[in-house]
Amino acid sequence: QLTKLEVKTMQSRSAPLGPEEDYYPVDDYELVLPDTEAVDFARIEKLSFLLWSDPEVCINNEPLIYNAAVTFAIDGESWPLRLRYDVSFIEAAPCHSGPHVLFYDYTYRAIKVDKLLDQRRWGKIAADTGISLSQENTGSFDSSNGLSCASETEEETVLVVKAFGHADNEVFSRAWCAHMGFSAVVADIDKTCMACGIREAYAACVTLLILTDARRNEDVEEVDRQPCRKHHR
Repeated sequence: QLTKLEVKTMQSRSAPLGPEEDYYPVDDYELVLPDTEAVDFARIEKLSFLLWSDPEVCINNEPLIYNAAVTFAIDGESWPLRLRYDVSFIEAAPCHSGPHVLFYDYTYRAIKVDKLLDQRRWGKIAADTGISLSQENTGSFDSSNGLSCASETEEETVLVVKAFGHADNEVFSRAWCAHMGFSAVVADIDKTCMACGIREAYAACVTLLILTDARRNEDVEEVDRQPCRKHHR
């Protein structure tokens, strides 16, 4: 939730030219163009609701609690992502006559969607949560032992996820956000350039941007659905 100060400073915090100056050196700006190569990565297997609360200990007819999860097929294995957090997805506003240049102070890191499983921490929010992803077939994916640790730079750097290709790649990116506790800006690269998407993330005080391309979404095909073993925590 944005504070009053963050709302008041939104325009200056995301200004295309950066802070107001007497002159603007050309070298302070970069034309950022995403690699739009499609990635054949994840397919949705199922949406499940697993009982979390113990019916035997519920009193006074208290409602039962369920864990919502989306299970994806990745490399022939089933990976469930639990929708733990009520995060927000902000649709990026369209820009005009893009792509545009990006001021150097708007720092970002761009990865393809298939690298999200390796990105076990990002920024302050993820570093403060001990979250584990349970792989249903072959082990576990523990974000508390992530490959990268949060730094002061990461707390403001925008992680750009290139979820191009099959539409399920975008669903996986959103489910990953809900599992880890990230809100994100979602930009269709056909309507909003990468630079403007990054600036909108700065304006909204979020550190994640999901890039999609509705023009190149592949046709949805049938996925073999195998029974999944339940993992209890």
